[in-house]
Amino acid sequence: MFKQVVHKFRGLNRVPNYKNNNILCKSRCNNVFNTTFRGLYVTSHLKAKLFVETENLYAYGLLNSKLYDNTEIKVEKNVKTFEEFNESLSKPYRTSSANIIVNTFKNVKDFCVKNNITLSDNRFDNLVDGLMDQCENLSTSELYDLLMTISEMPQCESYSNHNYHDVWSCLDDVCIWKMKDWDVPTMFKFGDIWFKMNLGKLCEYIFEVLDYLPKRADKLTKDELVHTFFLLNICRRKKVSFEFEYALENLINDMTIEDMAVVSLGYFKSQSTIKLFSIIDAMLIKLIEEHKTIHEISLTAILKAIRLTRPGKVASNIFKALDVLSDETDRLSNLAVLHIALTGTSIMSFHKKSLQKAAERILKDINDPNKVRLKDIERILNGLAMFDFEPKTDRDIFTAALEELESPQRENEIMKYPRCLICALNFLGLRNIYSYKLMDKFLDLEVMETCFGKGARNVPRELFVLDRSIDIECPDYIGNRLAPKLLYKAAKWNTDFVPTSDQFKKINSAEKLVLDTIDTVETIIGNKALILVDHVLPQYAKADIIICKDKKSKKFTKPIGFENYTLGDIMKPQKNENLTHYAVVIVGWNQTIRETSFLLGQMLMKKRQLEKTGYVPVFVIWNEFINLTPKQKQMYLECKLI
Repeated sequence: MFKQVVHKFRGLNRVPNYKNNNILCKSRCNNVFNTTFRGLYVTSHLKAKLFVETENLYAYGLLNSKLYDNTEIKVEKNVKTFEEFNESLSKPYRTSSANIIVNTFKNVKDFCVKNNITLSDNRFDNLVDGLMDQCENLSTSELYDLLMTISEMPQCESYSNHNYHDVWSCLDDVCIWKMKDWDVPTMFKFGDIWFKMNLGKLCEYIFEVLDYLPKRADKLTKDELVHTFFLLNICRRKKVSFEFEYALENLINDMTIEDMAVVSLGYFKSQSTIKLFSIIDAMLIKLIEEHKTIHEISLTAILKAIRLTRPGKVASNIFKALDVLSDETDRLSNLAVLHIALTGTSIMSFHKKSLQKAAERILKDINDPNKVRLKDIERILNGLAMFDFEPKTDRDIFTAALEELESPQRENEIMKYPRCLICALNFLGLRNIYSYKLMDKFLDLEVMETCFGKGARNVPRELFVLDRSIDIECPDYIGNRLAPKLLYKAAKWNTDFVPTSDQFKKINSAEKLVLDTIDTVETIIGNKALILVDHVLPQYAKADIIICKDKKSKKFTKPIGFENYTLGDIMKPQKNENLTHYAVVIVGWNQTIRETSFLLGQMLMKKRQLEKTGYVPVFVIWNEFINLTPKQKQMYLECKLI
């Protein structure tokens, strides 16, 4: 039965043809092409991997080498000449035993390495045919020897290459077929070979192992659990299960900082948040204890997992760690220093010391693309703009960043990562700094569609914000803009609906804050008809409450002139010296610095733009308003409006 299944991986045409292959092969190929594998195959799915990620190699080096025995591969007779090589591969292997086929692979391996011959070479056809026939007869030791041999041979151009796809997909199934008889160390032993072959994300074997291990997570030793998280890291298609996390909670205090780094990569690469804060606390305590000696890759791995989780409940411990880590920046790379600074942004906490250090380091090397990437510029601008922080540096970092973004040496990088550029421009916009040159380039419809795709849905929010900000803060700009029809549709995608008390959807806490504010404003004014709730600045997702007051009579009147605007327009109030137009802005929990009422960069930008548009902004800050009684809420707003 198994032999029949394996035979299906061999097409009539030796070149892989996914349209004509059988159902089993189609299933595997569809799984590959429907998943994004960042960093594995470059520029397209069919390009060979050009490098092995440093983080993964580092993590692999941290694993306990004593968890399983590395069996030495014995070679009977090394092939040394082309005549011997051609003779060895020209034999009819379809009737040969599995042992002979494996030995032939081992015999020619060194010659292939020396002469850069890959499995996709047509001379391997007979040997691969034989393997397809005999794979069901492979013993565990022969399977190990064969996989190790293939992992040490020159890598094929693509995982779908002639012969190579047949071999690895067949052996993938054999591993799955045999794993029911293996113990956990043996499972890890074979999983590591798939990592060495750079097929950790594509093979099904590692996925199956990770599907099996949660059933016995409580029985895993510390080293076995760490190894499990390494497999989660290289697989990336499987989330960290609660069984793993519960086992980790029981073992985390026995782990070294290097173990925690491997665990953190498992969380980060699988995009799983840490749900048990005791685990984060243990990591932070260990970071503080070993901050002087921790390797920078271990440090960034742990910080990335913490940033992904956004653990506001342990903010005080995060600050203690950032305090001591900020003193180690001189020995760390630019990337590690940047990750230290950005850890505070994930919990909306302003850590001045780490941001200052990061700004100094990035500014020092900002003109060297080999030391400071476009992504690094975007990240530091994010941290600085979020907290409206202007570091004390020799040069103004915002000006230096703008000049570097506009420099010719960044053009290729910008076109490769256009989203990073748009985000960086958006962060500069928070500081009222705009690049007319780059906005004109990326607001061009052809460039926009090439970089981000066609249709309003694919217009990045950051680009939409820049276009809308031009009307308010760039009066002399004469470059490209979003077309009116595209603008209207993009506004629909980038603005939130206004909640109502009778809506079908259950009202959440953020919507309750909006409704409470609207009700309080109605109570103060006394007439619902005098209130307008709309997106007067559509670059901000939440609508504002607009009210108009007559300066002479001191009474509120109905805002007029807004009926002439459509969604996506900057809705300017009527120019009348006798009228004051208030924009009541509701500030949610993620728009202030943690445990304070200080506005983050986006809200400061909104305040500035509302004032330029002709409004008097009135901010209702969540932590000042939400716990008040109805009477106190009324007094809170009256103090701001009357």
